[in-house]
Amino acid sequence: MCTTPDHITARLKSSQHFAARQLPLDSSRHILKEDYVPHDHDFFEIAFISGGTGKHLSAQGEQEVAVGDGWVLAPGAWHAYRDCEELVVHNCNFGLPLLERELVALRHDAASNHLFFTGPLALERRGLIAFHLEGAAFEAFLESWHAFACAKTDLQKVARLLLFLDHLTSSFGSSHREAPEKKLHSAAIAAMKLLENEPAHNWSLDELARQLHLAPGYLARVFKTATGLSPISWLHRLRAERAAQLLLQTAQPVAEIGAQVGWDDPNLFARRFRAAHGVSASIYRSRFRSGGEAPPED
Repeated sequence: MCTTPDHITARLKSSQHFAARQLPLDSSRHILKEDYVPHDHDFFEIAFISGGTGKHLSAQGEQEVAVGDGWVLAPGAWHAYRDCEELVVHNCNFGLPLLERELVALRHDAASNHLFFTGPLALERRGLIAFHLEGAAFEAFLESWHAFACAKTDLQKVARLLLFLDHLTSSFGSSHREAPEKKLHSAAIAAMKLLENEPAHNWSLDELARQLHLAPGYLARVFKTATGLSPISWLHRLRAERAAQLLLQTAQPVAEIGAQVGWDDPNLFARRFRAAHGVSASIYRSRFRSGGEAPPED
C-alpha cells in the first residue's frame, strides 16, 4: 500500500480552482502523456478513464488502469498518475458547500450516502473509493459526463451533475459489493435531519429515539443498516465535516470551532477531527486555506 508522499507537489484549493465560477463545480478532460504529480485538494473529485494506458497511485496503492476505472476522492485525499501513454482522464469536481445546499438530497439516498459519506470519508479508505464500469453502464456514465460538461447555466450544471451522480450510484451496486441498493429507512432520514439541525447538541441514542418515538435498539439497527454507522458515529462524521468547512471559511480559532460544532473539549475535538480527516485541524487549515496564516490553536 502507498503511504502519503513526503511532498505533495500540488495542493488545489476551492478558492482558486473555482475562482471564476459562481458555483464550486466544474469538469475537465485531460490526455496525459507523462507522469502527473501527487496532488490533493479541498473539494470532491470524481476521476475516470476512457482511453490510453498508465498507472494510478493513491493511499490505496498503485494499479494499472483500464477504460472504465474511476475514483471518488474526498477532500484531503491525494493521488497521482504514472507511466502515462495517451491516458484520457475525465474529471468532475465540486466543493463541500454544495453538499449542504444544492446536493443535500445525496445524504438521504442510500447509495449516494455510502459514496460520499460512509465510503470515501471512512478512515480505512484513506479518503478514496475506486469503481469500475463496463459496457452500456460505462457508455451511459460517459454520456452523462459529457452532458454535464456542456451545461451552459448554473441551473443546468446542478441538474446534470445530479444526473451524472445518479448514473454513478445506480451502477455502483454492480461495481462495488458494499454499495447499498435500498432507499434509506424513514426513521434513519428523520434521525439524520434532527442531527443536521442541531449538530452541537449533546445527543444520546436514547434522546434521539425518544424524539422519534422509537425504541433505541430499533433506531440503532435501521440507522446502521442505512448508513453503515451508528447515529452517534454519524454525528461525529457530520461534526467533523462542519468543522472542516469552518476552518476554511472563517478565521475562528480551532478550539472555538470545536466547541461550535459540539466538541467543547479541545482534546476530544482533536481526536475526532484527525479520525475523520487524517490530519489535525490546524494542519488541515494551513494545507487548504487560501491566503494568510491560520490562527493559533487554543
